[in-house]
Amino acid sequence: MKITSWIPSYVSINLVTPVLLLCSFILLLLTCLSAPIIPIVDFFRLTTVPTRGQRSPQATMYYGLAGYCLISKLPFRGAHSDTVCVDTGIGYSLTAPTQLPMGPSFAVNAMKRSLSTSLVLNPVACGVTFVAFVVSLFGFRTKSYKPSRFVQTAVLTTTILAALLTTTAFVVDAMVASHVQNRINSNTAQLSVDWGSAVWITLSALFVTWSATITSSADMVGCWGRNRRVNKY
Repeated sequence: MKITSWIPSYVSINLVTPVLLLCSFILLLLTCLSAPIIPIVDFFRLTTVPTRGQRSPQATMYYGLAGYCLISKLPFRGAHSDTVCVDTGIGYSLTAPTQLPMGPSFAVNAMKRSLSTSLVLNPVACGVTFVAFVVSLFGFRTKSYKPSRFVQTAVLTTTILAALLTTTAFVVDAMVASHVQNRINSNTAQLSVDWGSAVWITLSALFVTWSATITSSADMVGCWGRNRRVNKY
């Protein structure tokens, strides 16, 4: 006897969609809790490149949804480090207090407020994904409950909407990070720009949400197929 023989057949694919949507929601929630809440979760980061013989602190700025965090280290004092986080709210220009050790070239106008405001798509995608997760719970079949076609259609519709918004959010995140990287790299050699972890987290959520769309479609088609066979006989 197979180990999984005790699991009801209607649970197999029916359970996958809510689990995938929950995973996607958690991933997108992490991007919403990016710097300044979680310093190391960022959309892009700026790192100072000290010149040879220069003993100024090496600093990295992590830019998130509603602010940024500066983590500085003194190379000649290895054990010393400092973290400063600033909550600017959603929509900010790429500027920083002059007392932060980022160098005079940091004044480059690399990003306008309107561009960073577009990152708000991440919370929108996160909220819609949560709604899709809740709706998918109503589509879970048991021996005593069979969801209607309306419920199955609602699950698929909300899941597709969540997948589209997550895809759009990833494209925007990548465009913002790429724009800042190009502007900084073309204007100064004292700073290096890298894409942050939030961009890759959103990409992961994108794949997970589209996988949920596929399983939701398969579940609905299979449900309708079973209903047609039952009605036929």
